Amino acid sequence: MSSQNACIYGFFRAERHANGRGTRAVNTRLIYLLSLLLVLAVAVPAVRAGAAVTGAEARVRNLLLVSGAGQNASVAAQLPADLVVEARDSAGNVVANAALALEVRKGGGWTPTPWAVTNEEGRVSIPWYMGPRPGEQELRAAAGAARLLITATAEPLEARKTTSGHRDYVEFIPGELPFIISAPHGGTQRPDDIPDRAYGITSRDFATDEIAHLLAEALDDLTGGRPHLVVVHLHRIKLDANRPIEEAAQGDPLAQR
Repeated sequence: MSSQNACIYGFFRAERHANGRGTRAVNTRLIYLLSLLLVLAVAVPAVRAGAAVTGAEARVRNLLLVSGAGQNASVAAQLPADLVVEARDSAGNVVANAALALEVRKGGGWTPTPWAVTNEEGRVSIPWYMGPRPGEQELRAAAGAARLLITATAEPLEARKTTSGHRDYVEFIPGELPFIISAPHGGTQRPDDIPDRAYGITSRDFATDEIAHLLAEALDDLTGGRPHLVVVHLHRIKLDANRPIEEAAQGDPLAQR
């Protein structure tokens, strides 16, 4: 029995012996504990995402796409402009501090958080990253009784055109040659919202990102074609990109992206 399970078992056993009602008291405690765990299971992800359900979203009856419609971006890349969504109530008034739930419905793309909260003007800006395959992408925003489906188009990658991931954490330059050069350990970015990795190698490899670029250029000069190039700009203490995902990102969703 684990120490956590032993503590829970000991708690209920002590409660039963201390209270003449026996099993009934234990069951009452168990129901209370399970209810508390259920509340935490719902609340913690919302807090983790940086948004708390405030109750204002219950007043939302309409969601409008103010700007950002009809955009295109390369696969895995961020749309050129953030989506701007406005929330309104049944009287047409804007609704501030309303939490919008975001869900990618098609294409396999992603948003940095699953929630977005409207400002005092009832608006919120939403970054959207395309999925890994070309074609139509869909994102749904929802609040209260309102639903808004937004579409965009992911375009095929172009050789020699740089594609950057979220906050430029990863850089990818497609090439023509049938092999890949990667530099996963030379990054220097250490953002505060990605926790430091608790185990594994955390020291960076010096200048390997620069060496990777120079090698790709040298091959281009020699052969007339470029290899595919992947460079990670996150410090290795935040992400170790050529390890299994459990060790590489250690559970952090931003690092996993």
